[in-house]
Amino acid sequence: MFSDHFTLVEGLSIHHKQIGQGDRPLLVLHGWGGQADSMAPVALAFADVRRVYAIDFPGFGQSDPPN
Repeated sequence: MFSDHFTLVEGLSIHHKQIGQGDRPLLVLHGWGGQADSMAPVALAFADVRRVYAIDFPGFGQSDPPN
């Protein structure tokens, strides 16, 4: 299903989830107060035809809060 990843960006650990396959990526962004998990229904809908990335903005979900 989903795989979790963390990337260090300007000293912050930023979390994103990845699912799907294909050559064309699709980036889904949560709304205010959301997190990557809230985008699961959208990501699953496209996972058969696209590689989908859902990120947690800094301070949301599993990403570090900004300094």
